Amino acid sequence: MIKPLATAIIAASLALSSVGCEQAKESVESQPSKGAQSASSGYLKPGAPIRFQHNYDGKSEVGVAEIVELSFVPEADLDRVSIKVSSTTHSIAVVADDFSGPAKAGQAIAIPVTVTAQQEGEFFVNLAVSSTVGPQTSARNFALPILVGDLPQAKLSAPKTPQGEAIRVMPAEEKMH
Repeated sequence: MIKPLATAIIAASLALSSVGCEQAKESVESQPSKGAQSASSGYLKPGAPIRFQHNYDGKSEVGVAEIVELSFVPEADLDRVSIKVSSTTHSIAVVADDFSGPAKAGQAIAIPVTVTAQQEGEFFVNLAVSSTVGPQTSARNFALPILVGDLPQAKLSAPKTPQGEAIRVMPAEEKMH
């Protein structure tokens, strides 16, 4: 008597689990894998749901003020967005008005920034973004590289990843004890 009951229970649980597996398989197959997604395909890293764009041409000269248009596009309606613009060094002067206020999905927030370099080199403008929806706050940081003057040839021919991102080679010393 116990054997037929156990067999019926096992058969029923297998039938239910196979239905669940089919539904899970269909939902997984309809979504692209995260590894195959790129920034242009809609993938957004965890943090504030905001995309960043700019019109900086990648080259500046010492002492010449350059106006760069920064654009932040929210991916969702946000109760509050805070954008703070700063530089990493006193070698470049960065003048911009920070932004704080609500934002609608898809409506760009434009911030004009004036950048003036005091010396040649590679510098960064830091962009700290925080967003609030209800009680939840998220943050994201961006960096805009500012290249001033003539760069060394080594910088221009830096190795790149298969995705086209520059690889920064750092000197290292191994000590054997």
